[in-house]
Amino acid sequence: MEILKWLFGHGDSVPSPTHGRSLATQDIKQPASGADRAWREDHPCFIEESKPIQGEIGYFKLVDWWMTAFSDSERKHIESIFQPISTNQASSSPLTSGVIQSTTETAVGLLSALAMWFQKPEDRTIAHKILAKAMELSKDASALDNHFLFQTVIQANYQDRENEESLMAAIDACLKMISLAPEAARAFKSEFPKQQLPGHKGYEQLAIIYEKQGRFQDAITVSQQAARQKWGGDWAKRIERLDRRTNRQPERKAHRANGTPAGL
Repeated sequence: MEILKWLFGHGDSVPSPTHGRSLATQDIKQPASGADRAWREDHPCFIEESKPIQGEIGYFKLVDWWMTAFSDSERKHIESIFQPISTNQASSSPLTSGVIQSTTETAVGLLSALAMWFQKPEDRTIAHKILAKAMELSKDASALDNHFLFQTVIQANYQDRENEESLMAAIDACLKMISLAPEAARAFKSEFPKQQLPGHKGYEQLAIIYEKQGRFQDAITVSQQAARQKWGGDWAKRIERLDRRTNRQPERKAHRANGTPAGL
């Protein structure tokens, strides 16, 4: 399924000796041939960076971003972590090696999938750099690509919700995902006509945030909208629970005014 190809973020790549020029392949002046072996042993990082960058980074013309957004140690870490399941095992570094002739993948799809591999606290700086580039490219992306991109942005930021800036970024991504929902629903139905719509992270997460903030009616409104659009989820049960909490609000306020705990 195409959606699985998106999730695993790989293309059909095969090794090739093709050489191109980019930021990563500028000529490096080396010592005379007699000292060449010793120079190479003393400067392995220069030799490594003189190789042409191909793979998915090269195919989607992301080389300059790749070389400037990340340090050498970050690039090595990214390639060591990103090991998508693939039927093509020709390359152990699909991001930067092997020539991709064609793929149904997109740049935004690749970056969204890539960011999901870096959700641990120590890796989130990398995830945010990847997602920033994906957002930069999102204006030209398809509805489904942006649907999954916003989902990943929500997940990456909500994990750090104790930070007000991260919480606001998560809410903003929820709202963007929700505004795209009708178009994304049409795209899902077109591509998967026999399947029901999946869950919707934007609606679900925003309903949770509103409920935690005590904004029960706003959470109900969000849930009702998701249910009308037929996104997957137990929206009826969520709405029922929120209704009960909404009806208890006047009772709680009265008890607080009287100085007695609610429920007594």
